[in-house]
Amino acid sequence: MGIRPVNTRKTVATCLALLAFTVSGCASFQLKSAAEDGDVKGMEDLIAKGADVNGADNNGVTPLHAAAGSGRLEAAKLLVSKGANVNATDRRGMTPLHNAAGYGHTAVVKFLIERGANVNVKDRDGWTPLRSAAEYGQGEAADALYQAGATPEMRR
Repeated sequence: MGIRPVNTRKTVATCLALLAFTVSGCASFQLKSAAEDGDVKGMEDLIAKGADVNGADNNGVTPLHAAAGSGRLEAAKLLVSKGANVNATDRRGMTPLHNAAGYGHTAVVKFLIERGANVNVKDRDGWTPLRSAAEYGQGEAADALYQAGATPEMRR
């Protein structure tokens, strides 16, 4: 047995690709955390460094889901201005609008609707953003959804 020759260029290229993937993934995780905290300056820096505004964690949660669920309107505005998908779904089929509605973040609900969020989208359990708002006692958010054309669910 001897030493096998190594294709140095291929090895270096592979290492650089893995490093870029790791840095990008780390930046995307940091972006989600910054969005949840409402750290717009930090978000701008991370986006400038290549963080993916639509990068999702293992549960499919994007930075916009995090911003919406935390009521961080300015963070949500920045993400959408940089191309974040307002109708992105996580593993449970929930959108940022579900998150904002369920937590009663009416300003974020209205913003997402203005940017084209689907008010009648259902998650995997069949819940719409309106149902999320109603179930969790978020009347103002529910009203904003209803005014935007959300259809109340009727059960027999």
